[in-house]
Amino acid sequence: MKLRRLLVFFFTIVWFIGILFATKPEISIITSAATPRIHLWSADETTHWLTLVNYNHEIGSRLQINSSFEYGSEHEYLRNPFRVYLLDAKFKLKNQNLSFGRLSYWSGLVNLRFDGVNYNYKNQSLGNLTVASGFDAVYDFSDTTWTDFPVVLLAWSKGSSDKKVGITYWQEYFDKDVHTFSGGQWTLAFFGIRYTQQFAYDLTESRIQSFRSHITKRLGKHYLTLGARQRRFMVKEVFQWIDKPINMPVSVYLSMKTISSKELMILSQISHRLSTNGTTYAHSTIMFKNYSCTALYGNYRGNTLLGGQLGYQKKLTSTLKCGVKLELNALNMADDVIEPIQSKGSYGWIGWSPKESISLRLFYRYASNEYYTVDGRGGLTIHVAL
Repeated sequence: MKLRRLLVFFFTIVWFIGILFATKPEISIITSAATPRIHLWSADETTHWLTLVNYNHEIGSRLQINSSFEYGSEHEYLRNPFRVYLLDAKFKLKNQNLSFGRLSYWSGLVNLRFDGVNYNYKNQSLGNLTVASGFDAVYDFSDTTWTDFPVVLLAWSKGSSDKKVGITYWQEYFDKDVHTFSGGQWTLAFFGIRYTQQFAYDLTESRIQSFRSHITKRLGKHYLTLGARQRRFMVKEVFQWIDKPINMPVSVYLSMKTISSKELMILSQISHRLSTNGTTYAHSTIMFKNYSCTALYGNYRGNTLLGGQLGYQKKLTSTLKCGVKLELNALNMADDVIEPIQSKGSYGWIGWSPKESISLRLFYRYASNEYYTVDGRGGLTIHVAL
């Protein structure tokens, strides 16, 4: 109760300051309800609902307030109905920013959400420097041991999209413990070739956390890519109810993407996983106007699998849209990785947007795989921007 009163007081003060400085806040509200939720968070839960409010406010030219909070039904992983994902004040100078509160930091190497302070310095000749420190964020304030999990970040980068280098050192809560990581990323472009590299190392366990490297050459309308990747990540990044890490072995891949027009794109890729039971699989995707089709062939635990995905979306009227997607033995795990895993699923929706600031979506989803077991649900999402 004290927390809610504090937040009400905080936003009241911000509102009055905004009036004094004649600024207008940006507010968006998202409300959703889904039923039933089978084997998702709790086997006993049949209906899940929430309201998410995003509030952003520019106060003069030096201060910005950002917030994102939610009120919804409780379950095993969010035991309190009130959750705060973002709540910070950013002070802006000519080439410096200083932020306090519940913050987020996102990059190609690390995604953090923490309670603390973030300092950012930008200089054209020296680059971009970020220093942050705090504690792991507990969205619903249910864990009183949050101070046991400190977060530290030091990141530097310099350059543009065609020639860029960056290094990062950070400490975060991973797999029920505090781990320390270091990593780097860089991009080079020369003779029509683009080379991108990302690498992160777990210093606590002395092992690779993530690795991705690819070289792309443009040949007219075609983009030829040769690459390799490896990643270790928490399953809850994809499936929030599984608190275990996944280790994806090194995979090498060769792909060709063809963009014939704004309405036609073709992507073909063959991948080989360098594990004890080496896995080779290929998939090809065609996107034409409102249609998308993916065919996949590979092996899973020694068995040959055929699968794919079919998708379609259409604008029925100026305010009404709909879409559907079907999947068989093809599961999107992370980023652009499509796995040949025994699975099936479908997703359909119809959306109505009478104004640019208002949209409603009625949807259903069904999935069956080793992560969900079985999940069937339908619901309504409402989005309002003020």
